[in-house]
Amino acid sequence: MSGRWLALDDGRIKVEIMKAGAPGGAPLLTILGTINGDELVLDLGGGSKNKFVRDGSNRAEEIQAQVKKAAAEREKKLAAERRAREEIRKAKLAWLEQQRKAEQEERKKRWAAEKEAYEKRRAAEQAAYEKRRAAERAEREKQRQAKIAYEAGRVALKHGIYTKAVAESKKSWELGNLDALNYLAWHYDTCKDRSQLNGKLAVELALKLTELKPKGNHYDTLAAAYARNGQFQEAVNTQIKALSMSGSYAGRERLMMYQKGKAYQVK
Repeated sequence: MSGRWLALDDGRIKVEIMKAGAPGGAPLLTILGTINGDELVLDLGGGSKNKFVRDGSNRAEEIQAQVKKAAAEREKKLAAERRAREEIRKAKLAWLEQQRKAEQEERKKRWAAEKEAYEKRRAAEQAAYEKRRAAERAEREKQRQAKIAYEAGRVALKHGIYTKAVAESKKSWELGNLDALNYLAWHYDTCKDRSQLNGKLAVELALKLTELKPKGNHYDTLAAAYARNGQFQEAVNTQIKALSMSGSYAGRERLMMYQKGKAYQVK
């Protein structure tokens, strides 16, 4: 920044602040000043003014005296405020001590209540934990029994004991084993013993199976059930869906059978 000043005809001083390196351009800021004896007043605009006095002048001494007086009054006021704050501090300390004792008693009561609540909660959590553990043990036992029944059904089927195979598979399914439900539907729509075939029941079971768990081999079972029940168009559509989810050579062979109006049967 740079600047210039000049005296105006009306006795004021005009000060112009310029941007460095831009001589002759429009000033960034213009300040008008007035000299009244030993006092210089700068008009900053917007009603804001700065005043300066000549060092060593009577006016300067008056201002210094005023500053000292103001400083003494301020110190007196600060001392009074400090005394007031000290009184307030003492009163606050007394109140805090009173509050501390009251809170200490309240904490004792609250601690006793929390301890009682904790003991109750711990007992409830322990009971819930034991109940959950019992439920988990029961679920594991249920799954174990379902697996035993499922394997028993497979062994019975292998030896041609169909009544037992179906009974064990139903038991396994009722215990939550979807593989057993898949086996039952497959048994009723593909068993090599024609006396065991039941297309209507096979469709009913296979539909339930795909509702519970829609996956490729379950749709494969449903397609075979539709074919066994004479619903060959449904069988074709369902087999295509099964192949799109988990294709196999056997599945493609069965698709060709359904397209020819033939049901699949285990040999």
